[in-house]
Amino acid sequence: MARHLFVHMLGNFSMELENQKLELPGSAFNKTKNLFLLILFYGKTGIERHKAMELLYQNEDGDENSRYGRFRVLVYRLKKYLIELGLMQENDNLQKKGIFCWQPPDLEICVDARIFEAAAKDALGSRTQEALEQACAFYQGEFLPELTSEPWVAQKQVYFQNLYTQCMRQYLLLLKTGKNYEPMLEAAKRAAHLYPYEEWYIGWMEALMGMERWKEAYQVSEELEKNMMDQMGLRPSAKVQEQVQKINMQIRGSSKQLWEIRQELEEKGNSQGGFYCNYSTFAWAYRYEIRRTARDGLSHYLLLCSLTEIQEGNSWFQEGNGLDTTMEYLREAIAVSLRRTDIYTRYSKNQYLLLMLQMKQEDCSSISQRIEQKFRRYPGVRKFRLHYYYTPAVHELDSSWKSPKSFHSPQKG
Repeated sequence: MARHLFVHMLGNFSMELENQKLELPGSAFNKTKNLFLLILFYGKTGIERHKAMELLYQNEDGDENSRYGRFRVLVYRLKKYLIELGLMQENDNLQKKGIFCWQPPDLEICVDARIFEAAAKDALGSRTQEALEQACAFYQGEFLPELTSEPWVAQKQVYFQNLYTQCMRQYLLLLKTGKNYEPMLEAAKRAAHLYPYEEWYIGWMEALMGMERWKEAYQVSEELEKNMMDQMGLRPSAKVQEQVQKINMQIRGSSKQLWEIRQELEEKGNSQGGFYCNYSTFAWAYRYEIRRTARDGLSHYLLLCSLTEIQEGNSWFQEGNGLDTTMEYLREAIAVSLRRTDIYTRYSKNQYLLLMLQMKQEDCSSISQRIEQKFRRYPGVRKFRLHYYYTPAVHELDSSWKSPKSFHSPQKG
C-alpha cells in the first residue's frame, strides 16, 4: 500500500508524510533542499541535469566543471538526506540518463502548486463558478516565499499569481453579475489579504455596497487608502474615489437619531496631541481652514517632514532597512509634539505633512525641535536624518511662498 507525501509550496513550505509533518535535516533552505524542491516540483516529468544546474547556479561565478563538481556534492547530500528520512535506499538513484526524477513506487507525491495549476487551467477553460471557486481556494499564498531570491522561484511566483488573479477576477465577476454578495465578500476579502491590491479592495467594497453595509464599505476604503500610502506611496485611483463618493451619499441618506450620529462623529481612542487622518481628510480640513483664514486673517503653516537614511556622509531615501518601523516612531513623535488643534497625515513612504493652526513663522522651528527630541528617544534611529520644509498655508501672506524655508536635523542624531 502506497504512502502519501503532501508538499506545500503555496504559502509557507512544509511536507507531510502520512499526515505527519516531515522535517528536512539541516538549515531552513540551502542549495541541497533547493535541488530537492526542483525535483519535487517537476514531478514525473523530471528535470534535466543541465537545466537544474542552470537554475541553481545562474547567479554564481565559476566555470562549467566547478559547477558540475558542486552539483555532484548536492546530489550526494540530497540522497543522504532522503536515506536518513527513510524515503530512499542505498541502491536507488535520483537520475536516469541525465534526468532527475524522484518517484518512489511506494510513495504517492502531491504538490499543492501543481494541484492549483491544474485546477486554475480547468477553471479558466470552463469559466464555471464552481470550478473558479475551487481553484481560488487551492491558492494559499505566494509560491515558496522563503526562496524569493532564487530566480526560478521568482519566475514561478509571477506565474502562479497571474493564474490566481485571472481566476479570482472571473469568479468575482460571476458573483457580482448574479448578485451573490456574501461569497463575493469572502472571496474579495481573502484576495485583498493575500495581495493588498486596489482591484480586490474594490470587489470587497462592491460586495458590502450590494448588501447595503455602507459603513463597513467606508471602513474598507479607509484601509485601502492606508495600505496604498504606507506600502506603495500611492493614492487611490479615480475609480475608488467614485466608490467612496457613492458610499458617502448613502451614509448621508441614512435615517438615524441625532445622538447616534454624534456618537459616530466622536473621535475614538486617545485624543491628545495632533490629529492624525488620511490624506483625503487632511485635504478637506486644509481647504476648510484656508477659507477660515481668508475671513479671520489667522496665520497657519504647512510643514513637510521627510526622513532619509545617512550612508557614508551622504543622505538619501532608501527603502527597507527598518523604514516602516522608523516611520511609525516618527508618527508618534509628531503626534505628541503637536497641539490637539493641529493636523497631520502621511504624505508618502518617507514623509509626513503637518498643518499647524494659528502659528507664527518662528514657531515652526520650535515644533521641529520638539519632533527631533521625541524622535531621537527611539532605538535604531541614529542612521536616519529628518528634513523640515515649511511655508504659510495661505501663499498670499508670503511673497516667497514658492520657495519654502527649510532646515535639517544634525548629521548624527
